[in-house]
Amino acid sequence: MKKRFVVVVFVVILLALAACSAPAAKLKLADSGSTLDLKNRQTFTVALEGAPTTGYIWELKEIDPAVVELVGEPEYKSDSILIGSGGVFTYKFKTIAAGTSNLKLVYYRPWKDNVEPLKVFMVQVNVK
Repeated sequence: MKKRFVVVVFVVILLALAACSAPAAKLKLADSGSTLDLKNRQTFTVALEGAPTTGYIWELKEIDPAVVELVGEPEYKSDSILIGSGGVFTYKFKTIAAGTSNLKLVYYRPWKDNVEPLKVFMVQVNVK
């Protein structure tokens, strides 16, 4: 009986420690230009406001795939059903190896050549 109690307590402690992992970082446009220090296998998200019905989209332009990977496809959630209304593009990333990667997303109209993006989001990701 005592042995079973010790095992149960040990399992509960392990589960509690597993739940205490570092929370995922959530970045916004205001975080552009900053440096993000993370551990390996840590996830983070980038949530950027946009309005695809106006022709503008956020697109990933720079990343070191040996250090950081995009997890799945970017998601878009609209704030309204009205044409021209905005919403949020969300990108989820995961660190996969120690190193440094620039992460750059641009907000632009993809069919327009030689036009500067309307907005640029860029951070440096350091993975230890």
